[in-house]
Amino acid sequence: MKKPILTISMLVSGREKTTEKSLISLQPLREVLGAELILTDTGCTSEYLEKIQGYADKVLRFTWCNDFAKARNVGLEAAKGEWFMFIDDDEWFEDVTAIIEFFQSGEYQEYHQAVYIVRNYSNFQGTAYSDDWVSRLIHIEEDTHFEGSVHECLMPTSGKCKRLDAYVHHYGYVFATEEERQVHLQRNVSILEDLLEKEPMNLKWPLQLLKEYHGVSDYPRVKKISLDALELLESVDDFFMNMCRGSFYLGILMSEVDCLLQESSIEEERLEAKERLWKCYDAFAGNEKNPWNVRCAIAAFMLLHAPEEEDRLKYCAQEYLAACLSHEQELYTEQEELIADNIVLSNNIKLKNNIVKNYTLNSTLYKFYANDNISLASSLMSNCNKTLVKRSNY
Repeated sequence: MKKPILTISMLVSGREKTTEKSLISLQPLREVLGAELILTDTGCTSEYLEKIQGYADKVLRFTWCNDFAKARNVGLEAAKGEWFMFIDDDEWFEDVTAIIEFFQSGEYQEYHQAVYIVRNYSNFQGTAYSDDWVSRLIHIEEDTHFEGSVHECLMPTSGKCKRLDAYVHHYGYVFATEEERQVHLQRNVSILEDLLEKEPMNLKWPLQLLKEYHGVSDYPRVKKISLDALELLESVDDFFMNMCRGSFYLGILMSEVDCLLQESSIEEERLEAKERLWKCYDAFAGNEKNPWNVRCAIAAFMLLHAPEEEDRLKYCAQEYLAACLSHEQELYTEQEELIADNIVLSNNIKLKNNIVKNYTLNSTLYKFYANDNISLASSLMSNCNKTLVKRSNY
């Protein structure tokens, strides 16, 4: 029997609202490419498993043990394809044409991995979302495996990476009740805290904890995680670690803004909180290790969220513009290739596009500068468009 070009693996847990939608969206890959589809059961009822097993080539059983990597590795070890792709049972493709063309054309032979977009919705109406590039396709090697009990990833991910014009819908971060949200949070946090205790120097875990606590607006914990991580990074000067440092800067700035809002009714405390916020920004902005996009992100954050003090905000805008202008296209291309080779790490770093939306930043800059400096306002908005939004996922 001819070896399939692609194996698709999915963990199924009994999500009746989305699983069949996901399986149906994968059928063109099976029909056109002859892709193999493996389902790993982590908690379906017998009746539901019988209902969906006709969509797949194999159905494997896994006893759930709070370890997503172990569950994923079951499907990977059974895969017969040259390439491997994984997807969750609450995700479904809008269109898989780009994936089909990638393999049909033979272009896949030039690459080791490929990424596509997960569109994460923040409401049930589907009107608010953010897009994240995710590493979900890889050429299978002897050492290919999953790592991470939660927020697991394929390893190793070195080699040329292809960006595919495809995306999946994902409503997994939208909850009907606060109780559901807290259950989801505690499941992930408990696993991540265990991982952080075992691997204190692995920055993936504090980055993921930062994301979890930010999602439920627990800013005291966001601040603590960020401060602890920055202490670890104090003596480090490396491109990817410097990118990580920017995420923790933003965590502290978000915490200080939240503190300012909480204390806004008491003038003395409000002034203290405001000064603390600006002191943090000045310290972060002054770090010479910051890549241009970290400088952009923290300046943009202050423009959007800091109290309206014209002189200080004008300084932020000038810093933002200087960071944009210091960036050369050749340098960005070089860094983009590095990021593509390390997509697992870079996906944890939401600096360029997921901190600010273009139209919001543009309107803010225009408000501060249109009346007294049209030229500067125009330059700022133009550079925002060229430098950030051109590669935006919104």
